[in-house]
Amino acid sequence: ILEGKGNKETETFEMGIEYIGTEAVFSEAEVISVAVEMLKGLNIRDFRLTLGHKNFLQGLIDSNVKGAKKKVSILRGDDGMIHQAQNLISHKLSEQALDELKYLGALVREFGYKEPIHYDLNPFLDSNEYGALIFKIESGFQGRTLIEGGRRKTRSFETVGFSFDVEGLLGVVN
Repeated sequence: ILEGKGNKETETFEMGIEYIGTEAVFSEAEVISVAVEMLKGLNIRDFRLTLGHKNFLQGLIDSNVKGAKKKVSILRGDDGMIHQAQNLISHKLSEQALDELKYLGALVREFGYKEPIHYDLNPFLDSNEYGALIFKIESGFQGRTLIEGGRRKTRSFETVGFSFDVEGLLGVVN
């Protein structure tokens, strides 16, 4: 993938997985589990999982909540933040987003993830490419995003997947 930054073009190499035609939320948890196991297999232990949902903000916007983007920009944290976000709900879309995030967090834990889960209700991935639920895994050591993904609609079917920057991952391993 060639990306332009300023007047320079940089080349990045990405790899990942896609899970095709699956049930929502459960498949996200499975894909996240694969990503976590991949990192553990590479002996990377210091990382942070962040879950997000773009529909929380969309629900606030649809409800004409004043300063919705600013309010959502500070909604980052642990399970306690999810409870704070419930005070902002004024639309069914926002309520469903929080319910799905809570369910996804519970499933990820059921699949064996023991570390704290971080939540971010400010959409941190391209909302045109990704649907509702999104996630990223950052290196705790460098604070660099190693893996990012979520549900996407490609052609006539949905997939859940992630990609990782090969060079960034190798940098953390080394």
